[in-house]
Amino acid sequence: MTYLTDNELTEIQTFVDRTEAVLSDMDLSLRVDGDLTKWARHMRQAPGTLRVAATHDPEFSDIHPGNAFWTWFENRSGQIVSCIAHKVIVTDNLLDEVRSHRIFFNRKPILHHYPVQLCVDEDVPILAGHVGYTGGLWVHPDYRGRSISGIMARVCRNLSVRHFFIDWNVGFIADTPSRREMGLQGYGMAHCTPLLKGTFPLSGEQRDMQMFYMSKDEILAQISAENQSAIDMGFG
Repeated sequence: MTYLTDNELTEIQTFVDRTEAVLSDMDLSLRVDGDLTKWARHMRQAPGTLRVAATHDPEFSDIHPGNAFWTWFENRSGQIVSCIAHKVIVTDNLLDEVRSHRIFFNRKPILHHYPVQLCVDEDVPILAGHVGYTGGLWVHPDYRGRSISGIMARVCRNLSVRHFFIDWNVGFIADTPSRREMGLQGYGMAHCTPLLKGTFPLSGEQRDMQMFYMSKDEILAQISAENQSAIDMGFG
């Protein structure tokens, strides 16, 4: 585990302060909590959701404040309008966690384990160490189309770099061109690769998935660049 420098910590706090100012202009506030049972409880009744991701649900995965947190934006009435969940996996190779299905649910042994068909690009590095896995992103239907998801994705991974000293951040999304653009342009992730084909363990449905990933150094460089861009535009 490599700790952050004073300058890196300052850049992250500058990002947080700047983000809170942006949200304030939208009449929103940023919140964070380490208890993902609250995230799962909210998601079970949130409008516009299909299911609660077992990957970040403490009922199905070994998640606690020592390895996970969730963040949300709320309006002036205290209503949650967007949220996202995050957990950290310590591993020698993230693909082994996918292959074993442990990344999807590891609270108890799996009775029906059917191998996944991994199809990762050859140039993808081994994602090892403390890997932050972001998922469960939700935006209230009334607040969609306002670029909130991109802000939320950045908040989540940037807080994880500071809190958990993650080496990598990853996210899994359905493998479609529009979702690829959303991950790279909207969420600001650095890289994308096909992940698996066929049956997706979380849903049991036939669904090709892609993986977005970003190293700690790339996350820190993005924070600095976006902070500087805000200063150049007169928002610093």
